[in-house]
Amino acid sequence: MSLVSAIPIPGGADGGDPGTDRDEGDPEASGDGNSVSGDGGNPESGDSDGPGTDPDRDSSGTDPDRDDPDPGWSPGRLRPRHVHLAGLLAFGVYVYYVGLGGYNLQAWDEGLYANMARHMVQDGYWLVPHLNYLGNAQAAFGPYLKKPPLVPWLQALSMLAFGVTELAARLPSATAAILTGLLTYRIGAERYDRRTGLAAGFALLATPYLFMGPNAGRQATTDAPLLLFGTLFVYLTWLVADRDRPDLLPAVGVAAGLTFLAKGFGAGIFVVVVVPLVLARWRTFVSRGFAACVGITALMAAPWLVTAYTRHGGEFVRIFFVENVIERASGDLFVREGAMFAFMKYPYIRQFGTYTDPWIYYLAPAAVVGVLAVRREVVGDAFAPVDLPSGTGEAVTRIRAALDRYQRPLFLVWWANAVFWFFVFTGNHGWYVMPTFVPIAVLVGHLFALATRWRVAAAGLVAGTAAAVVHSPRAGVYTPLTGRYWGVWGIRPTPDWVVLGVVVVGTALLVGLPRLGSVVDGDWPPDGRLATAAVPTLLCLLLTAGLAAPVALPGSAGDIQQYEAGLATNDAVPEDAVVAVDPVTTRVDHGTLFGFDFYADRTLRAVPRDELADRPDIEYAVVPSGWAERSPRPCEVIARMPAFDVTVLAFGSGQEGCGAATNASAALSPAPGAVPPAPATGAP
Repeated sequence: MSLVSAIPIPGGADGGDPGTDRDEGDPEASGDGNSVSGDGGNPESGDSDGPGTDPDRDSSGTDPDRDDPDPGWSPGRLRPRHVHLAGLLAFGVYVYYVGLGGYNLQAWDEGLYANMARHMVQDGYWLVPHLNYLGNAQAAFGPYLKKPPLVPWLQALSMLAFGVTELAARLPSATAAILTGLLTYRIGAERYDRRTGLAAGFALLATPYLFMGPNAGRQATTDAPLLLFGTLFVYLTWLVADRDRPDLLPAVGVAAGLTFLAKGFGAGIFVVVVVPLVLARWRTFVSRGFAACVGITALMAAPWLVTAYTRHGGEFVRIFFVENVIERASGDLFVREGAMFAFMKYPYIRQFGTYTDPWIYYLAPAAVVGVLAVRREVVGDAFAPVDLPSGTGEAVTRIRAALDRYQRPLFLVWWANAVFWFFVFTGNHGWYVMPTFVPIAVLVGHLFALATRWRVAAAGLVAGTAAAVVHSPRAGVYTPLTGRYWGVWGIRPTPDWVVLGVVVVGTALLVGLPRLGSVVDGDWPPDGRLATAAVPTLLCLLLTAGLAAPVALPGSAGDIQQYEAGLATNDAVPEDAVVAVDPVTTRVDHGTLFGFDFYADRTLRAVPRDELADRPDIEYAVVPSGWAERSPRPCEVIARMPAFDVTVLAFGSGQEGCGAATNASAALSPAPGAVPPAPATGAP
């Protein structure tokens, strides 16, 4: 089918329903909305099916993936997309679930949200999350008002099912990452074809930052769920605008509500992404459906907002609106050194290549090839000369038509750039740019899909591979755009030679197998669709398995010390005892003690160290190590956290001044290979 027929263009040539060629119930089945093959339709090119050929149809002209009238299900009714989705699911489970509970929580965010979920389960704080806030020289138990509670709710439900563990805390984020991979497949398949969807889904799941970056898919934080719900919101809005489907607006409202509840005003970046869609099709959005969309979003957000304001009033307004939005957007809470320009609060430009390696090197060829593919579909020749307009009116008309025709690649480019450059100017954390990963994956997936049947795309694939080999940090080349090899995390998931070999061999396979396109679509041979659908799935599994692997993220030496100290405290302190915490132990230059709180699982109370000498009711305390060594009360050391200059004491025995020799198990050394603790960076 023609791409133009799938996009509503006012005054189009056929004047009919632009979606009539597409099976609404199975958008992947309609095949390649941007189908190209050969070189300009030259049948001698060696990989051409002829101009206008739909590669999703077999020799009889029927769609091999269209559902039969019989709605019944049987194993024989499996479709290639089912095989593709199964492969993606298996890969996602491997990368994001394996070993998920095998490493300790990290500060700030993991310990923060895991503790909120723990207190929901153990103490019943479901409406407004509570925790011991052990950061910024505070040690008080109270409400957490900076973010809506959807993610702690999901974590708490997971803990009800699997226990109060690291695995349960991280499971919602890992699941969200996997579901985002499946949603990326859906976007690629519906917007282009199954080939694009398959490659895009694997590319997304194998994006380095997503599976081993801070606050990403293998950590108990808000950003992976935000990515899932925000991507769903953008995709549904795109369908509303592209297909004139106001009936989908209530679903858009649900997605918007989930996105807001995941991270509050952090959802705003997805609104920025869809602005061009709304402006281009504003008549579609001026409807009762849009009112329902807004109403549903408001109804989903209002209960928590009203409850938080009713209970905490001005404090909620100050924290949620002022501190969490204005100060964070301005970068006042945290500034990372190493930014390329003085106005930047974080070195996004230097580190983005590492975040998305190796897909970043295919992005420019993918964008160019995507536009050329549309041009070839529309005019029959990707490189045909462009006639200049005769006047302003004709120029405007042609620009509008071009924007409609090139909507898909242009919107994906806008999606990625809008997110990236917005945070280049306003952001101060690496995980803010995670929403760029989905459009990048779809663009790159489309390049890989086209390379199996169009030599222009194959040339783009080769160019991207050459750039990856030359500039990838995996090759040990440190350019101004990459920084040190995985220097952000200090982790090597796979050896260099494996990764580069996979990239080169994968490119050779795609370029050298001109009939792979037929195999990917499952229509060659016609009687073996399911078997042949497994071939590209296994190929993608092979390639991406060399790029991604389940990795442990134990964090810094300080995070490991909190884990060990928390367990030691849990063993030494009775369940009904209170542990005093000197607020100075959580001052900003030391960091937070959220991990310690989670593993200790004891009642904590803020008590300044100067009061401990006169408080015989206090039997256990967390104090600065210097004070512990000259304690006026007899004590023993339960645990030490040298990275924070903090010691956990038990009063009532031993001698005055808890020296290093008072307890053989007191000193907790960093685990082998641990990363030195980074300076505290402020609240998440």
